[in-house]
Amino acid sequence: MYLSANKRVLKRQNPAGGKKTVKKRKLANSEPEYNNHHFAPSLKLSIDTRIFLYFNELVNEDSNIRVNAALSLMQHLSKKTEVEKRQKELYYTLKRLVRGCGASTNISRAGFFTALVLFLKKFLTEISNKEVFDALQNELRTGTTIVKKNDSDAVVGKILVCVAIMHSGRVFVSSEDDLQKLTLFLLRATKHRTYHSSLGYGFLIEFLNMISEEQFEVTIWPYLTKDIIKPWTKQTMQTIHCLICVHKIFPEVVNEKILESNFGGSELLNTESFQYIYKIFWENCNTNNLTDPVYDDFGSYIATQSKLNEFWTEYVDKGLNRTTKFKEIVTLRIVTAILKSLDITKTKIEDLMSENFMILLIKGLKDAKYKKDETLLAFYKDYFEALLIGCEKVSDKQKVAVIKRLIEPPGTFNIEKFTHTRIINQLVNSLGEAGVKEIFEIFKRIFLGLFFKSGKSSYEELFHFERSIAGYMLQHLLSHISVRSSFKWREEQLRFLLTGGIFHVTNEMEICKIEDSGSFSKNFGYQCLKMFYSSLNYKSNVMKKEKKLLLNLVNYCNEVIQRKNSDNYLRIKNIDQCLQKSWSYLYNAVLTETNKCKPSEANNRTELQMIFHILLLNMGLQYFKEPEMARLAIEDIIVCMHRLQGQQKFRIVTKSNKENEPNWIEVVIDLFLHLLSQNTSALRNIVNQLFPFFCDKLTLNAIHQILSMLDMKDGQNPLSLKDEDIEDVEEEDSDRTKSDNELDSNNDDTASESYGQSEIDESEDMGTGVDKLRNAISMALIETEAGGVDDDMESVDLNELSEEQGRKLDEALANAFKIKKSTSKTPSKKSKSYQVRNITVMHFRIRVLDLIEIYIQQKPLLCVSIEIMLALFNMMEYCIAEELKPLRTKVEKVLNKLTSLKSFAIELELNQHNIVDFIRLIIERRTQTSAFDIISKIRNKCVIFLINNACKVMDNNSLALLNLCNSYIEEFIKSRNAYINATLLSDIFRLRLIMVWELAQTLAELGFSLKTRVFRRIQTYEILSVLYKNCSIQNCDIESAKNYFWQIDKLLIDHIKTLATTKNMKYSLNEYQKLLEFLLLANKTYTRLQLNNTSLASFETINFVQDIRRQIYLVSLHTYQRYCTTHKIKVIRNNELKQLM
Repeated sequence: MYLSANKRVLKRQNPAGGKKTVKKRKLANSEPEYNNHHFAPSLKLSIDTRIFLYFNELVNEDSNIRVNAALSLMQHLSKKTEVEKRQKELYYTLKRLVRGCGASTNISRAGFFTALVLFLKKFLTEISNKEVFDALQNELRTGTTIVKKNDSDAVVGKILVCVAIMHSGRVFVSSEDDLQKLTLFLLRATKHRTYHSSLGYGFLIEFLNMISEEQFEVTIWPYLTKDIIKPWTKQTMQTIHCLICVHKIFPEVVNEKILESNFGGSELLNTESFQYIYKIFWENCNTNNLTDPVYDDFGSYIATQSKLNEFWTEYVDKGLNRTTKFKEIVTLRIVTAILKSLDITKTKIEDLMSENFMILLIKGLKDAKYKKDETLLAFYKDYFEALLIGCEKVSDKQKVAVIKRLIEPPGTFNIEKFTHTRIINQLVNSLGEAGVKEIFEIFKRIFLGLFFKSGKSSYEELFHFERSIAGYMLQHLLSHISVRSSFKWREEQLRFLLTGGIFHVTNEMEICKIEDSGSFSKNFGYQCLKMFYSSLNYKSNVMKKEKKLLLNLVNYCNEVIQRKNSDNYLRIKNIDQCLQKSWSYLYNAVLTETNKCKPSEANNRTELQMIFHILLLNMGLQYFKEPEMARLAIEDIIVCMHRLQGQQKFRIVTKSNKENEPNWIEVVIDLFLHLLSQNTSALRNIVNQLFPFFCDKLTLNAIHQILSMLDMKDGQNPLSLKDEDIEDVEEEDSDRTKSDNELDSNNDDTASESYGQSEIDESEDMGTGVDKLRNAISMALIETEAGGVDDDMESVDLNELSEEQGRKLDEALANAFKIKKSTSKTPSKKSKSYQVRNITVMHFRIRVLDLIEIYIQQKPLLCVSIEIMLALFNMMEYCIAEELKPLRTKVEKVLNKLTSLKSFAIELELNQHNIVDFIRLIIERRTQTSAFDIISKIRNKCVIFLINNACKVMDNNSLALLNLCNSYIEEFIKSRNAYINATLLSDIFRLRLIMVWELAQTLAELGFSLKTRVFRRIQTYEILSVLYKNCSIQNCDIESAKNYFWQIDKLLIDHIKTLATTKNMKYSLNEYQKLLEFLLLANKTYTRLQLNNTSLASFETINFVQDIRRQIYLVSLHTYQRYCTTHKIKVIRNNELKQLM
């Protein structure tokens, strides 16, 4: 490579025998140039031609290649040791890199600039600043005027060389003369074209940030003052930018006295400079400087000026009457920078949102959205983000003013339609109580139609959808966290929504008869009704005030209902005498109970009465939405109140047995379940808010009521009646496509029966398919087994099968999986009514699970918690289908919460034998193969939960749990299809229970035996490893732990001896690896417990391990080498096995 490169260099020097010369190459060319004749003759003798390969790669389009080339070049230069050759290569490299900075393309300039920065930093002591400046002067020559492109590129190159000096760190070790030269080079570069000026001043500002104030005042300021301290008529955008930055960096040098004497005031932004600054920044803008950082620095500077408001109003806003796209972008950039640094004591944010600016803002937003101008939309996005930042430090009054500017003319109410941010919502969320109340009145006017979206000259009403959006904003404001304690104000606003939603009203919101109602009542009455009920859905911690609020609303409704011909005022149609009687019953009950409540009553009883009152009042308000449902609920609640107080005996008669009288809490639970079945968020929130107060009163029957809704066995449907109604509608609309007169009245019952039967049949088919597959595989293995042994405990070695047995096994397995394929075909597509019914029931059960989740957080009884756990566990098998995934997720969430509880109230009659029965019930429950993975995880958590709690129950049957676990461990070792798996055993061995030591003893006795299958022996090592890592149980009683470990060691040593001494033993590579890992872990545990002189580390045991090693070819020696290192024994390599044998 070296010779070929050398030939190319010589060929370039004299391509035709010395008769022709090489033409001068462009600056961008990566090949070497020889401008100095005194250097050319010695080039081939002193320069390693490999250096030219690195220069060639510096102009590659790939930035990574350029960076690597620069690094390789530095490494190449650093390796030179001969002083003369090293010096010549350094000088040549310097000239070449400096010349490359003036290349004609950005890619070339970037490559050479990167290399130059590294070069100047690497060879700081060998290359002086004087040599750098000399190379800059000689290699990048320009004429007095910049006419050609090469001269323009050379100017850029000079700027880049100066920047390379700055970035290499040479500024900090430079003399005053060097700093002056650097400043002069940059200032001279700014005298040419516009982009030269932008580059020069931009890097000059960066340079000023690197030096001290003393250096600046003595060395730089005398030269810089001539360029930036001059009349406004001679100022440019770049000189003002530099002046602003100098004033920020060195305020003591460029002080108020200098500004006042040269620019008309102590601040740059003053009445004398308004016209010049506006002309420079707004009227002289073009595409070349739109991305210049000058706008950001200028905006952040004037943000603190006292005259900003006056300047914005008199010049900027007036100048926005006629706008261009350039002026629009410049205005957005400057105002964005202003908002980020605004001094709110001098200028208000709303003052910057002037009329013409808002016209520009709205028009620009609409145009950018419709034209899909992503660039312009990005500028608007930055503006709104800055607006939010600016509003973080202002008062509620100013935030409200900003919102008004955005939504009132010349703004637009639906401004969020055009922005990428929900600016109004974010500003509203940050408001305090006073701000929320003020903005509520604004949106209330919009909702009532008292707001016009045109300017002063013309009026145009808002569309209905815009007023509807304002209405929902009222709902959002009512649930705002800042006003949750303002009960009186909330009551007033709820009364407003109640009036518009329940009664006929005029456009002035006065209650009237139906014939006098206005357009607002007709168009927005139903929305008011929904908003009212949704606004009640918040949780209040002050129940007394909540009750008072609801009572005042009921009193307000009662005043209208008591009027003559009250039906004419109500929007609800189906009001009859029975319902009116129910309302009177409610109202009288509330007044009676409120008057009878005395302070001397017990706190618990008073609180429960208050909860009943709140529930009763909520149901009373539901009277205007679902009167029949509310009537039944009101009657049940009053009955419960009377039963609770013992003031009167009221018997509830059931159909099955008239003598049975349910407990009042059972009636409440039945009511709650009925409310949850309505699929209404308002009712669901009422139940979730009040249910915690009844949790400590729940009886076992009440719990069973709730759990019965979760029973999914045999396709049970707790909403069967409601589903039949849904099915009627769906059948008429889509599935049946029959006319109404063809529908039979018995279709509902038939459909319901077929639905239940189809689920039963489907589950049976699935079970049958799994059974067939299991039986077919079992028969295939037994029939083809070597020796024909029909024994589940006997292992099948496929390597010992003959060709004929192998062929028969393949055919049998193929037939078995054909059965599986035929039984797992996708069922026919479910009807739409079936899907609707399934989803409806699923969501109802999810809401019921919310009650369970609330209940288990109230420290429930242990026996009740176990019943709940069993019910939820039984649900899992029926939640495997993809469409029931939300229900399965909810069940898993509640089960995880339940099994993680640590504290329970334990009943005296509950004993360990009961819990053992529950454990057996869960473990021995067989599940479908498709659901095994999901249910297995939940099952393990439930079993661990029961074991933990069983140990808390001490009675005469305290050994029942230990005996049960021992029996399962024995089955685990001896049976292929055991009830428990290794994961569950590992979880048990992680517990902090003394019983675990006994289980470990049993596992070791059964697992460390040649009669046990290899796979189970491996699992035994892994499970016992969990115990050795369980520091918590070991630290409880270290002496006992040592004794138990001694017993396990004895069994393990005997097992190792048996493995090593048994003749014709077929060793398992995996078992040996796991055995070594277990021995290493045991050694680590004994070291931590300071258990010395263990038998596992004896010479005899180590020899047995080595004897086994001599019989096994190890694929990986890593674990074995660790074992040998730990015990300081020789490592037996694989190539030594034949010699040893």
